[in-house]
Amino acid sequence: MRWFLLAAALVSSPAFAAPTYLDCRFPGAVPIKITADEATGKATVFVPSTGFTETLTAAFTPDEVIFANNMLDYKISRTDLSIDRTVRLLKKTDRGQCKVVEAPPRAF
Repeated sequence: MRWFLLAAALVSSPAFAAPTYLDCRFPGAVPIKITADEATGKATVFVPSTGFTETLTAAFTPDEVIFANNMLDYKISRTDLSIDRTVRLLKKTDRGQCKVVEAPPRAF
C-alpha cells in the first residue's frame, strides 16, 4: 500500500522545468548572468567582467523570484523579466531588464 501511495504522489507531482538562464542589464552597471533553478530552489549570479559567481537560496513564487546575499537583495519579475537589485547599506534600488537566453550546446 505504501508503494502505491508513493507512486501516486510522484505521478501527481508537477514536473519542474530545467534551469532558466538570464542575461540581465542595469543602466550604467556591468551586466550579470543569472541561472534560476526552481527545482533546487537556487539562483546563481555570475558577473562575467570579474568572474565572480555566487549561488544563493531563492524563493520562487508564481510571479517573482527573490534571493539575496549579505549585501544585495534581488527580485526578478516572472511576467516582464524586470529585475530590482537593492543595496541594503545604501537603501538604493537599481531597476534593470533581463532576457532569457539559451544554454550553449554542451560537450559533456
